Amino acid sequence: MPYDWYLNIIRSIHEAYPELHLKAWTAVEWDWFERITKRPTQELLAEMKSAASARFRRGAEIFHPDIRSKLCDYKADADQWLRVHREWHELGGKSNATMLYGHIESAEHRIDHMLRLRDLQDQTGGFQTFIPWRSTPRTTRWARTSRSRAA
Repeated sequence: MPYDWYLNIIRSIHEAYPELHLKAWTAVEWDWFERITKRPTQELLAEMKSAASARFRRGAEIFHPDIRSKLCDYKADADQWLRVHREWHELGGKSNATMLYGHIESAEHRIDHMLRLRDLQDQTGGFQTFIPWRSTPRTTRWARTSRSRAA
């Protein structure tokens, strides 16, 4: 769908229910909005924020490129994810930081992920929470790997 369709969803919900606290779109989706509109993410974030004072969702998996390329190579990479959060924080927005763990990553990959989040938090102070999500691989293609059952 075109970007305006998503913007209008937020506007419509906010107009009908202004007391709702909306959490919409992940950093990956913001990266997609930038691609389809050819407009800077910060401009799009400001536009959406003014439409509904929305916050956006998290969804980081693991940042390390060796793992990210295997888990979600079709999504925004770590630099793009962090850039979108940085821009949101610079606009005064708050967000949550997450890490999906317990699949094919090692402790080294988890530490790398947390250090990148900590660095951005030190720069912006924009994360409200850190949420570690334990992977449940039995319902994914990683179910057959021995490492997915470890950790």
